[in-house]
Amino acid sequence: KSAAVFGQGSYSFTDKLKVVVGARYTSDELSMNFHRFQAPGTIAAFGFTGPLLGDVKSDNLSGRVTLQYDFTPDVMVYGMAGRGYKGPGLNTLSTTGTTADIVRPEIPTAFELGLRSRILGGSTFLNVSAFSTTYKDFQAQVFDQTITPATFRITNAGELKSRGVELEILSQPLPHTQVNLSAAYIDSEYSDFKNISCYLGQPILPLGTPRTSPRQCITITGTQAVTYGDGLPLTNQPKLSYNAGVQQDWYVSDMKIQGRLNWAWRDKVSFAPNGDPGARQGAYGLLNGSLSIEPEAGPWRLSVFAKNLLDQDFVSYIFPSPVMGAPGVYEQFQSPDAERLVGVAVDVKF
Repeated sequence: KSAAVFGQGSYSFTDKLKVVVGARYTSDELSMNFHRFQAPGTIAAFGFTGPLLGDVKSDNLSGRVTLQYDFTPDVMVYGMAGRGYKGPGLNTLSTTGTTADIVRPEIPTAFELGLRSRILGGSTFLNVSAFSTTYKDFQAQVFDQTITPATFRITNAGELKSRGVELEILSQPLPHTQVNLSAAYIDSEYSDFKNISCYLGQPILPLGTPRTSPRQCITITGTQAVTYGDGLPLTNQPKLSYNAGVQQDWYVSDMKIQGRLNWAWRDKVSFAPNGDPGARQGAYGLLNGSLSIEPEAGPWRLSVFAKNLLDQDFVSYIFPSPVMGAPGVYEQFQSPDAERLVGVAVDVKF
């Protein structure tokens, strides 16, 4: 059950300066009665079978304040401070017997400075923003090998920090030409993420050995070893990514011909909060394009398109194999976009 009341208002100090204030009060209540059963004819039950019970309640006040200044009708700058909220949860895979593990609410505190503008005679939109966000109790997905069978589950990282700059340009330099560019540089890391599962093959220090580095894997019980994620990057978050495209229109008699070309690039990423070197993916770029023809006032459009024109191979996720359970053995999710796709499309309006 979730209930909330929220509102937003603004006040203009002058014709150029105004403040916008918004707030939201949220009340969440979750309960769970979970069972898992072994299917007839299978060789083993998958972990805990239940019942698994859990209850959690959470009340929160979130909001933001934005100060906006219009230098001209086409140039505006702003500064924002805000506090957000992402509600609690319950894990259906428990590590504490019959009581569900509670995932605490995630609370981000954000600050942002930005510019929104229309320049070069109105032909170009230029937007720039810089931000810094700290997440308390960040809800992180981990591959937990401390339970049997090993599996993904959601847990709280003590703190995550994310800082970055974003740029967006949309321009029409010629009457029938449009170009766009968007880029982001984001530096994000777990600043407090203690006692997470070590990766397979990581050297394990004996029980009682003091840790001298957060990357070390230490034994805390006879059967459990953990490491720290402090200082490691947020999973699947590239530091640098950008997208550039161009669109050109030609007019021949009463026909419109349109060509599009787009290049999207993202930096290397890690899929493991514990720094597993086998769960990393290098940087890659994707080239997409299309060529279409249609009557200016007609009901149809014929297009030839190509996605991933360079046939760039990449995956959407990598994790250690829970079945093989041996160092160096990984599974990966192959994205359908990781294959070149060339096709023809016909659109008809009725």
